[in-house]
Amino acid sequence: ADLSKRMGQINEVIQWKNGNPKSFGYFPAEYSGVNGIVSSFSMWHLSNGNFIGCFLETCYLLEGDRLIWHGQKEGFIRCIFEDIDGSILMAMSYGPNAGLLRFPTIEHFKRNEFENLLPGKQVAKVLRDLEGGLWANTINSGIYYCKNPSIGVFNQSNGLPATSVYTLTSDGDRRIYAGMQQL
Repeated sequence: ADLSKRMGQINEVIQWKNGNPKSFGYFPAEYSGVNGIVSSFSMWHLSNGNFIGCFLETCYLLEGDRLIWHGQKEGFIRCIFEDIDGSILMAMSYGPNAGLLRFPTIEHFKRNEFENLLPGKQVAKVLRDLEGGLWANTINSGIYYCKNPSIGVFNQSNGLPATSVYTLTSDGDRRIYAGMQQL
């Protein structure tokens, strides 16, 4: 089917609970991306009991048994994962934002304000292991693993005056000093 003709399509969302169907109603669906990508409606449970759902390029936020928000994301969404800090990680495998998108909060998710942790990579799945490591598998470039995503990298873009750090020392409490040159 030519998915480019699905602008404004309406789909009924039904939850099966204890063997009984319950309709959430009809959800709008927008699509303007790559033809030939087949997508099903996917739902992910959030820690507060809400759900995020996706169909084609449209995302939905469900609270209780009702749709409270929907908006379009540009690209093909493979997986959504709520991280331990409440941020939303989205595996995007195609489109202009292909990669691993990180939204700091659900409000950032709704406003489409994100950081792309793996730009240009066709990310298919993301998860966190029991030791806190973050794993992402890609379609085009293997598996990525980050042992501690909270580690900060400091370089000239963060305000360091040069790229050559000759020594590091600590005051034994909360400060670290970097020795940049002989002076």
